[in-house]
Amino acid sequence: MHLSQETIKAIRSLGLDISDTPFFGADHRAFPGGYIVIKPIGISGNHVPGWEGWFTSYQGVDDQTDAPSVYVYFLNGEWQYQVSLYAPGPGPGEFRRSVRNEHELVAGIHQYYFTTNEDFEALLHARDSR
Repeated sequence: MHLSQETIKAIRSLGLDISDTPFFGADHRAFPGGYIVIKPIGISGNHVPGWEGWFTSYQGVDDQTDAPSVYVYFLNGEWQYQVSLYAPGPGPGEFRRSVRNEHELVAGIHQYYFTTNEDFEALLHARDSR
């Protein structure tokens, strides 16, 4: 199932990057038909000091991120949003949440990137403990 253009616009209005179509194929084992949501380094919000990643934006521009990506996909009648960093997981700061609709999905992504939350705090704590 594809996200609505309204939801994609809502995610982009937060300053986040997401493509118009799924990044992963429908048969992908971990994130079937999934999208990747990324917070560019220039956007205020939660970040991991020293975290450096590069991506190509939905506009085709190379950009940098300072936070984990969120994977979004539809499974068993619900939208899933997930951070997956460790193999095997789960590790500190990893999670998967299920929501009933796209409005709740946008709210969950907003919470992860822009509010104090236990998932991001767990990741920061684990990195600080090294």
